[in-house]
Amino acid sequence: MTSTITSGSISTTPDQVLGYEATVDRPVQVHRIIGRGDPDVTLSPAGLRTGTLHLFYLTAQDADAALTVLSQVGTFTLATDDLGMPVGSGPDGVMRFVPSRLHLRLEGRRWVLDVDYQEVAA
Repeated sequence: MTSTITSGSISTTPDQVLGYEATVDRPVQVHRIIGRGDPDVTLSPAGLRTGTLHLFYLTAQDADAALTVLSQVGTFTLATDDLGMPVGSGPDGVMRFVPSRLHLRLEGRRWVLDVDYQEVAA
């Protein structure tokens, strides 16, 4: 299974995506009405996803190169053939995102790059 993250002409291909977390905020306004037991509720559309990708690289060099790639200014695209990993909310099945925080760590003998992201519209 291959996952690739690209932005323009730069890309990184982790050896494995160890984890994928996503949160969708659903803004709801609850208005308490004096003298009524039930509130009025204002519903809003759900936002795009935020979350964290946990990317595994075999070598420190590959992990550091990925850190450099994802540190660039721009919008990134995550495409994967891993059927167990839900990604893009768009019709093409890819996720477009901007990294909001990068954290490279050595976990045992594994290099893991944690990428906090904000999904963006195509």
